[in-house]
Amino acid sequence: RARHVYWPISVFLINPFVIFVLMRRTQMSFDCKLAYVSHHIILIGFDFYNGFLYQMYPLAPLPIFFCFGFLCSEEFSSRLLLTILAFWTISMCVPYLFVMMRMHQKMLFQGSSLKLKTRSQVAVLSALTATLLGNLFGFAFWSTESDVKKEIL
Repeated sequence: RARHVYWPISVFLINPFVIFVLMRRTQMSFDCKLAYVSHHIILIGFDFYNGFLYQMYPLAPLPIFFCFGFLCSEEFSSRLLLTILAFWTISMCVPYLFVMMRMHQKMLFQGSSLKLKTRSQVAVLSALTATLLGNLFGFAFWSTESDVKKEIL
């Protein structure tokens, strides 16, 4: 029930307000500001997808998820829906990781051995993003319907 109330508030009120504050009222550097705004735009997409289009609930202890969203019908493959959910989840992580890396690097003093050059930062973020994309491909290729789905439902 809370999911039905939360997603419209998040999509239409909270995240747009945060984006406005980030754009107009902060003294943050442009790269971090852009990453934060990107993160909140992606969060709007995630909340809309996860709160309206695809509402997934686990049926514990059974190995199955039940879907109540707008896209939950026999027309859409559960593999596709889970892959899209994984995409939104992973997409939220990338700008967040960028901000964490940039803030960490900005807080280090100039001679620190932990201070990375831009090329090294790009390499670290690329490796993390590649790992997240591997997770996405895992959902796309290895998620399957339960053999006893019709019996359970």
